[in-house]
Amino acid sequence: MSPDPKVNILLVDDQQENLLALEAVLEDLGENLVRARSGAEALRRMLEAEFAVVLLDVQMPDMDGFETARLIRERDRSRTTPIIFLTAINTSEAHVYRGYGLGAVDYLFKPFVPEALKAKVAAFVAICRQARQLQEEIERRRRVEEEVRRLNADLERRVGERTAELRASNQELAAAARHKDQFLSMLAHELRNPIGALSNALHVLETARPDTPPYRRAREIALRQLRHQTRMVDDLLDVSRINRGKIQLREEPLDFVSLVADAVEDYRSVLQQAGLSLRFEAGLSDGKRPVLVRGDATRLVQVLSNLLDNAMKFTPRGGSVLLRVTPDWEAHTVELCVSDTGVGISPEVLPDVFEPFRQADSSLDRTRGGLGLGLALVRGLIELHGGEVAVRSEGLERGTEFAVRLPLLTAEDTALRRGLSRNGSLPREVGSYSPAQRRVLVVEDNRDAAESLRDLLEMEGCQVELAFTGPSGLAAARRFHPEVVLCDIGLPGMDGYGVAEALRADPHTASVKLVAVTGYGQEEDRRRAMDAGFDIHLVKPVDPHHLQQVLAPRSLRKRTRRKAKATNPPAG
Repeated sequence: MSPDPKVNILLVDDQQENLLALEAVLEDLGENLVRARSGAEALRRMLEAEFAVVLLDVQMPDMDGFETARLIRERDRSRTTPIIFLTAINTSEAHVYRGYGLGAVDYLFKPFVPEALKAKVAAFVAICRQARQLQEEIERRRRVEEEVRRLNADLERRVGERTAELRASNQELAAAARHKDQFLSMLAHELRNPIGALSNALHVLETARPDTPPYRRAREIALRQLRHQTRMVDDLLDVSRINRGKIQLREEPLDFVSLVADAVEDYRSVLQQAGLSLRFEAGLSDGKRPVLVRGDATRLVQVLSNLLDNAMKFTPRGGSVLLRVTPDWEAHTVELCVSDTGVGISPEVLPDVFEPFRQADSSLDRTRGGLGLGLALVRGLIELHGGEVAVRSEGLERGTEFAVRLPLLTAEDTALRRGLSRNGSLPREVGSYSPAQRRVLVVEDNRDAAESLRDLLEMEGCQVELAFTGPSGLAAARRFHPEVVLCDIGLPGMDGYGVAEALRADPHTASVKLVAVTGYGQEEDRRRAMDAGFDIHLVKPVDPHHLQQVLAPRSLRKRTRRKAKATNPPAG
């Protein structure tokens, strides 16, 4: 710590030799000795600094010591400063009393005892230093108290903010719990509806003759409800995959106008059955210039299907739906607008329409149904394509418009323009889908699923063998010599990946066409199936028409030729 600064001692005398004598006596104290040769000069010094004590001569010209002391006492700053009178002339008691009356702390006569004077001055210096320390301590405590008050205020502010955050978080958690409960309730409702319809349809199919209207209606109901339930499960899985970043697009150059036009025609009859008119407009300034985007055709059709399904769901019979494709060549984007004349969206609901499970109609009536996943999928899939989606509505009963904006491919990429097929994607080979007389091995541990699949294949003319475990599937393959193996992944004894690897390692079954038929449908599952040796990865439930395509003879010959080429490379 640095030493305490010196204190000031004021020496007032009109005689130079007296001042020198005082300095000689007091210099050992090591303090700051300040001279004044007159009362007026002493007053000026008192204005400039604070003093621990004033040694004041009584007899001085112009202004004596008594007058000087009186003026010192009149000033607030020096009202309590100790004054010691020094005199060699006025020794009467009257003068002494007058000096004490002016606030003097002592009245000394010259010649004075040096040690006594030094002791008295040292005492006042000590008192001054203690007073200074006390003042500093008071100031320090004041600063500490101010800092404590500031910290308390800051703490109270932070506690308030944190309390507000926790309150908001609790409200969000409570809202999330409500949404979860509502969603589970909606999910149970939406799952029971198709299950109930399927149950009724199956009872009708058991009793009605195949050539009667009830039989045909039951069959149509069963197929329709199965598709509805499959799509519901797919939507749930897709939303989960998007949220976890697990969806990978199979991107390719697409003619966006052709893609939308084909999807519209595929959907037109569905909207007409719902009593809605559908119109498609392509706002092209140059009809010869293709509107090219890079995207996953299946996913973009899924986006359009969800938007059309949403329009159909919320537009009463007699309404209309308009699709419009408008390219912005300068901004290198294309916009797809889907507008309807339906019930519209209220302003308070509008910000949440793309959030999962936030369907506007959450009442028990739920006449329009659905889980509120379709629009969440639209946003997720469009953002994966590098685009954006927005919604506009002027309010209830004023209709709704969804606008999807995607980036265009550069016009210089002319190689991608050639050979685009009518459905908007690069051409693919098309062949006959008849399975003819195929030998098919089904490896599936769920007996109902295996036997129903066998019945379906045998109705198409296939020879079918069943196996219910991985090891029995391998044994059946060596015995039955199938052309196609439809294999589940989750099998007892050995999973489907192990079955595929074992079949590929056996020369007698290495060229068989391997098709994974599984409930595991993520991209990682597909990649793992391909790595294990499967040719195709199908996700349950399998579309029978897709299965026919897989079993087509032309597809089988392509697999056989490729395998032969791989196992018998040309010489040289």
